[in-house]
Amino acid sequence: MRIKYLILIIVVIIIASVSLIMINVKHTQLARGRIFIWIEPWIPNTTIPKWALAGIVTVYYCSGNVMCLETLNNSLALVKYYLGVNHQVFIALYPTYWTYRGGLNNPVYFNYSDLTYIVNYLKTIDPSGKGLYVGFSEQWGCLYNKQCFNTLAQTYRWLEAQLPEAQFYYYDCCVDPVLMINFAKEANITILGYDIYSYVHVAKYSIIVNPSLMNNIKTIKDAGFKLIIGEIGFRVCDANAWYSASQANPGIPINWNCTAPAVYLAEVLNQVSGLKPVYIGIWVWNDCCGFGIDQNPLMVSVLRNYTKGIAYYPSHS
Repeated sequence: MRIKYLILIIVVIIIASVSLIMINVKHTQLARGRIFIWIEPWIPNTTIPKWALAGIVTVYYCSGNVMCLETLNNSLALVKYYLGVNHQVFIALYPTYWTYRGGLNNPVYFNYSDLTYIVNYLKTIDPSGKGLYVGFSEQWGCLYNKQCFNTLAQTYRWLEAQLPEAQFYYYDCCVDPVLMINFAKEANITILGYDIYSYVHVAKYSIIVNPSLMNNIKTIKDAGFKLIIGEIGFRVCDANAWYSASQANPGIPINWNCTAPAVYLAEVLNQVSGLKPVYIGIWVWNDCCGFGIDQNPLMVSVLRNYTKGIAYYPSHS
């Protein structure tokens, strides 16, 4: 009898221990896209977890048409390193460092001849471009300008010819989905989508993606493209979510709360998973202005659990 009672006590202790671990966490199973995390090349000593793919910000102009060779070489070295780690890596082509790329509508910034240096380096890693996912993003100013639209589409086709086994993507924040679809067809892009920075608060410490943006994303999905969510981003200890602060507006006051953005991240991942994206980008691993998720272990835990198919919601209690 004593042995039975001892076994019963042990079982009760185990159940109680598991309950205590779970009490402040909500878990559900969910479908998942492949997570990749953007890296800024100007922050040294960057290492992302092996459960995520790397996305490398690759800027080729510093000012005017002067190439950023030091930063560019840092980016390309990161591409080479992470391609060796995971055999896949995303490359984000940024025409400029000195101004926001979205407003650029001059074709001069998107001519394929400017990418020769980058392509030649990539060919030294793998002549075919195998494992590379290459693209532009948020170039809405260019897409709304017909001449720039045509130049950028031509550049994509040139990249495809140079790196025949690479894959090519485009995502935006602000472009009408019909225009994006037309551009993707012209540029022969198969991976298409949006980034997500437009949120609606539905309760304290709870958000949803703006419904109009979700409709745009669904339009892309229904058109038959491989869906990419190019960026999901939050200031890592700010309860206000991205809509109140961005890297372009670092001086906006922080509503200090390091749990809230982890909850927001979990909610957005859960919501967009219903559309079955193939790839989901996270902005950003390393950052000097409060957006680097390496500074928030709760956000990292949300992502790590997501890669296992688990929706993990840290508790505010």
